[in-house]
Amino acid sequence: MTFPAALPHGPITRVVDGVYAVRGTFRMGPGMTIGRTMTIVAAPDGLVIFNAVRLSAAGEEALAKLGAVKRLVKLSDSHGLDEPYYVDRYRPEVWVVRGSRSARVKADRTLGPEAPIEGASVIDFPGTSGWAECAVLVPNGGGTLITCDVLQNHCDTEGASTFAKLMTPLLGFKGGVIVAPMWRKQQKVSGEAVRVSGPTGFGRAENVPTGSLLAEMGMLIETQHTSTVVARTPIRALRITRAEMIEQMAEDPDLADHLVQRIASRLTALAQELRAIDARLGPADDKPATAHPAARPQGEVAAALH
Repeated sequence: MTFPAALPHGPITRVVDGVYAVRGTFRMGPGMTIGRTMTIVAAPDGLVIFNAVRLSAAGEEALAKLGAVKRLVKLSDSHGLDEPYYVDRYRPEVWVVRGSRSARVKADRTLGPEAPIEGASVIDFPGTSGWAECAVLVPNGGGTLITCDVLQNHCDTEGASTFAKLMTPLLGFKGGVIVAPMWRKQQKVSGEAVRVSGPTGFGRAENVPTGSLLAEMGMLIETQHTSTVVARTPIRALRITRAEMIEQMAEDPDLADHLVQRIASRLTALAQELRAIDARLGPADDKPATAHPAARPQGEVAAALH
């Protein structure tokens, strides 16, 4: 079976006696890499892994020096990219949150009231329909709380790409320990925007989905803005300068490829619309074309982040 390759991560770091952490990364999409954290607890009979992150060969050697992996704990229905790899490599006992609907790994035990570590407590977070999640409080260090998405500690931006460093604070991921915004919203986004005029559409109101890039052509060349976008409800938007986008494209070439593909797709759609109109109008006359009214060139793009 093939598993996702190990992504860049830091060393295994001691947090308190018997508790260790690994700061890893996760690539959400072109230009968007965020940090993530795996927690390792040394129990008397072996290691307990929370929020699994696949390690490099050197990282796995360091892990082996701490002990054998005995249990894998899935605190949330979300994430879980590397959990199947751990199950295949280490054959641990798998503990999952009560009510889990995840099919990535087969559960051996359910979290609560029993915990995977002696002296630990399972803390439930009831009342949401977005996804199941809980936390585990281990006695190490006078009490260490291990969480997944519900509670997050945003003390820095280690592992995040430049684009993510700009975007995540606007989405509420900042300021130390927080209740994650997507948890509060139960994974539902708010805010609506529509494109009411532009290079495509010709008068049709076109919904602008979350994460859309607007005026992306201005990231590559001096151009005229041809779209009008109207917010129907309050939205969150991020303005990115051309210099910031070029810096990020240099860091992540996949982002540049993605941007070019988006532009090519939009130009193709425009060409198809124009051909359809030309076919309906019939042969063109010799009257010179009227230039489109000039608009103010800008090297900025707005990403609609509701």
